[in-house]
Amino acid sequence: MRAVSLAPDVHLAVVDGDLVFLDAASDQYLCVARRHGAAVLAALAMDASCTDSHEILDALIAERLLVEQANPAPWAGRVAETAQADLGRDPPSRLGAADLARLIVAAGRVASALRAGSPARWFAERQARRARRPRRSSAGREMLCECARRVDRLRPLVPRSGRCLVRSFLLLEYLRLCGADAQWVFGVRTHPFEAHCWVEYDGIVLTDTLEHVRWFTPILVT
Repeated sequence: MRAVSLAPDVHLAVVDGDLVFLDAASDQYLCVARRHGAAVLAALAMDASCTDSHEILDALIAERLLVEQANPAPWAGRVAETAQADLGRDPPSRLGAADLARLIVAAGRVASALRAGSPARWFAERQARRARRPRRSSAGREMLCECARRVDRLRPLVPRSGRCLVRSFLLLEYLRLCGADAQWVFGVRTHPFEAHCWVEYDGIVLTDTLEHVRWFTPILVT
């Protein structure tokens, strides 16, 4: 049995038997058809009965999605799905100059990050900030929802903010300016393949509708 694990900055989702890999360092996705999926999952689980997976494992190692290790930890399995509701259509209670100022600063940070970094770098920076300052407790739930409503109202002022990546990043940076944080969720679907991302907090989707995000299987939550 070959001992393999996911390479650094690589994430995996199982979608109806198909495997989808996200390489956050290169910002690329790769799909493996379900006829090969069971063999790859068996290798990641260190299943000794797996004897016919060498060809697909060699291909994934060559793509730097898997690495061979002496004693790898078994793959933990699928990312939990937490979305239970969305913001609905409620408008923000008020908008002021401070909201616009935060939006401008947040948009500048997003533009800089998109130019200079990769998803792996964005995720690492988020984890480093969390290590320095714990995430706001559930007592701030209504405050985060209100922030999301304000950003959604002001978002048309920001170029390209209709894209899910920019829209999510913008809200996260706005929340950061407010001293708050939320989960950044990346999801995938197959046949046809599509990737999507959104922001959640305490089971509430802040940048999309619940009906839409349920089409996607989470591959990463950060």
